[in-house]
Amino acid sequence: MSITLSTLLAIASVTLAPAAPSEAPQTISYDQSALATSAGTAEVYKKLRMDVWRLCAGGDAEARGISIETCADQRTGEAVDEIGNDGLSEMSGW
Repeated sequence: MSITLSTLLAIASVTLAPAAPSEAPQTISYDQSALATSAGTAEVYKKLRMDVWRLCAGGDAEARGISIETCADQRTGEAVDEIGNDGLSEMSGW
């Protein structure tokens, strides 16, 4: 995974590795400045979770041989770890 930050827009992204080598990595963008408040962190988590759920439901879970829920939990944890925000980590339980 990697995080790309554009300081002018305060938009960052997390790139999740593909489930299979033949697939492209998936990038999830979020507003890094929103992580400054608990309400903003909750919004970032909500968006992150929805984007990861779509990724898992779109074939990532099947490619990994796991349920969509398990995939979403694992991929959310990967993204949260990569972002490295304490409030986001507390919210996700990771």
